[in-house]
Amino acid sequence: MKKILLITLIINSLMVHAQEIMVVDSISMAPIPFVNISYHNNRGAITNDDGNFILNKDEIYVQLSHLNYKIKKIHSTDIKDTIYLNPLVNELDEVVLETFSTKDSIEKAISNIKLNYVNEPINQEGIFRYSLKENNKGVEMIESIFTSYRPNLSKPYTCRINKIKRTEPFEHVDFYGGLIDVLNKVDIVRRQGGIFEDLEDFDFRFSGTIIREGESFYKINFSGEQDNFTRKGYLYLNSKDLAILEIYQESKPKNDIELNKNQPVRINSTGSLIKYMPLDNGNYVLSFARVINDIDGYFEDKSIYNYVLENKLALTHSKLGQNTTKIKNNYNEKDAFNKITGKFEKKREWTNIDILPMTNDELQILNEIYQ
Repeated sequence: MKKILLITLIINSLMVHAQEIMVVDSISMAPIPFVNISYHNNRGAITNDDGNFILNKDEIYVQLSHLNYKIKKIHSTDIKDTIYLNPLVNELDEVVLETFSTKDSIEKAISNIKLNYVNEPINQEGIFRYSLKENNKGVEMIESIFTSYRPNLSKPYTCRINKIKRTEPFEHVDFYGGLIDVLNKVDIVRRQGGIFEDLEDFDFRFSGTIIREGESFYKINFSGEQDNFTRKGYLYLNSKDLAILEIYQESKPKNDIELNKNQPVRINSTGSLIKYMPLDNGNYVLSFARVINDIDGYFEDKSIYNYVLENKLALTHSKLGQNTTKIKNNYNEKDAFNKITGKFEKKREWTNIDILPMTNDELQILNEIYQ
């Protein structure tokens, strides 16, 4: 119990120079997750699953943006403990519905990627958080502060882990790839992967337009089969330049797989949310990604365990062009990430006050690990 109290005290001590804010829907009063928080100089943060973010008291102005809500810019001295955002209406315009070609628009969006997204050297600071549950109980968590580098859209990211915080390694599961692998895989716009690999595998349906401060955004639902999985989700396009702003996808295997010693792993489901945001120059960059995998594992004693792996990335403080620094990976992505992270400088606290605060569920995972 002393360890649980210690975690709480450490997290609470961070509020001396920062303030936890909740962002809620002004009508339903429901918390709004994954709201982009923008400061000056291409710095930012994002609200967590519970609608919370940490406001640094040194910031003067804060801008909050979410595709489903009106943009709000507010002076930090006017912020109490809750910020209310006004929801926007998703309009299903019959004229647009008759003339809009979803597939053509997505094909144009793909061809416009080099125009819409940062295609020059870029550094981004960020946080990567990995958590693992075994049979619905928290067993492992890793949180790292990192700096990424990408020379252009055709090249992968490289990363330098600056600090890390972790629980004791969980012996039953090896997590390969880690930060580098997750970062390169979730940026499906850069690598034109996922649903963009073969549009013929999917059915696309226009489901409405959101109008916000003179801009309009198309919401497109999709469903189909790819790599023996059924997939469905949605994406948002900016109607002006057809930039892809957000992609949500959930997948399930087409066929049930029986576990045995020859087939020891079964994927039950995967889900991902990927968000992009514009910088001051108008080009877009990856800003947030969340991936959840639900997996069953078969062991030598014929026991079957369920595992839920969650990976989160939040990126901020972008530097472009001549201001960037080339970075090499400072760990081998072919090794198990949860087994090699002990060599890095350790963080003191279990939350990042500038980018992405912990959720109640993540705090519960830590309590279950340390109890």
